Amino acid sequence: MANRYAGFTLIELMITVAVIAILASVALPAYSDYILRGKVAAGTQLLAEQKVRMEQYFAANRTYSGAPACTARRTEDNSFVIEGKKLDGTGDCTASTFTLRAASTDGKFLYTIDQQGTKQSKITQAGWAVSGTAGTGCWVVKRGQKCN
Repeated sequence: MANRYAGFTLIELMITVAVIAILASVALPAYSDYILRGKVAAGTQLLAEQKVRMEQYFAANRTYSGAPACTARRTEDNSFVIEGKKLDGTGDCTASTFTLRAASTDGKFLYTIDQQGTKQSKITQAGWAVSGTAGTGCWVVKRGQKCN
């Protein structure tokens, strides 16, 4: 009667580890991208809300100057700061114009909108297609998205 050992062989264990490593190498980047898109969505949503507040202030006061929505605000997770500035960081809310900017705290995403509704994206995140001001006309909110 031969002794039978219960358990796994080294080969079976190595195959299992290799399969888990392959699955992890696919799942982790996808999950990271999913989390990043959620943060971007929160930033652009708050930026859009601030634009609505600017228009409400203008309707009541006939000026954008002094609007509370022009002051800095942060998303709940502190990943974006929304303030009354242009892409280059200059500007403020004047009587007849404004530009609101949503800047990620890591400096890789920058979105703007002005009183006419003109949107711009400036993204330096690795793997995203837009850099510089190539995102003029829309907000790029996911990898590979292009503006028309």
